[in-house]
Amino acid sequence: MPYRELSCSHPSIQADVFPRAETVITQLRAFKSIVTLATRFPGLRHVFLRCKHIQAAGASKADIVDLWGGPKYASTDGSEWEFFLEYAASCVCDEDDLASVVENSKLEKLGYVPAWGEGYSIIERLLVATMSW
Repeated sequence: MPYRELSCSHPSIQADVFPRAETVITQLRAFKSIVTLATRFPGLRHVFLRCKHIQAAGASKADIVDLWGGPKYASTDGSEWEFFLEYAASCVCDEDDLASVVENSKLEKLGYVPAWGEGYSIIERLLVATMSW
C-alpha cells in the first residue's frame, strides 16, 4: 500500500490497539507491529499522530498509553503487554526527539562521518540526545 494511501483508520492496526480489542494478545501483536513500523520507516509515526483519537487525547506518551491501555493497563504486572504498550507509545510520540533527528536527516548522511570541525554526525547527535535523559 503506497504511503499516501495509509490512514489512521486502517483496520488491522488502528482498531487492535484500543482496549476494546478482542484480547490482550491482539493488542500485543498490534503494539509490536507499531514498534516495527515506526523503527523501520522513519516518518511513518506521523500517520498515527494524525489519528483523530490521538489528536483528541493528546500526543504525549502518557496520553497515548492511557488511550491504548485503558483499564487493562492498570491490571497488568509489568508484563510483555505493558512493555510493548509503552514502547509503541514512545515510538509514536517521540518525546525524546530521537525519531526527529533521523526524520530530519538526508538518507545519504545517515552513515556519513564528517571531517573535523564539520559538526556532529547523525549517530553522534543521537548519542547526545540520549545522554540528555
